[in-house]
Formats: sequence, C-alpha cells, structure tokens
Amino acid sequence: QVLDIRDEPQWGSMPNRHWDSTTWVGDSDKIRQVLGWCPRNTFEQGFRQTVDWFRHNSSILARRD
Repeated sequence: QVLDIRDEPQWGSMPNRHWDSTTWVGDSDKIRQVLGWCPRNTFEQGFRQTVDWFRHNSSILARRD
C-alpha cells in the first residue's frame, strides 16, 4: 500500500542464504516488560517515514563508494 505495489510477493522465489532465519517474529512485549520501552510509531508509520526519507535523500542511493 505504501509503495503502491500491486503484485503479491513470490515467497520462496529466491534461493535460501546460509544466514537467513527460518523464523521471523516481531513482538515488543518482552522489551516493554523488561525495560519499559514502548514504540512511538506503528509499523506502518515507521515504514512510511523510512520511505519518505529515501524519497527525499535519493541522491544517497546513487552514490557508489
């Protein structure tokens, strides 16, 4: 939705890499319990901010060091 991509992801279309995780979990409950930390943004808000940053700093992506 954020990037207006209409295609569905093709899961399993790339070969596995030795360092890939087989389990992906995103749950901030433990860090909230242990440290009292709470996210300021939802995932979508943070993703939109990241996309906006890249759109406004596109010249950085063109650099080759």
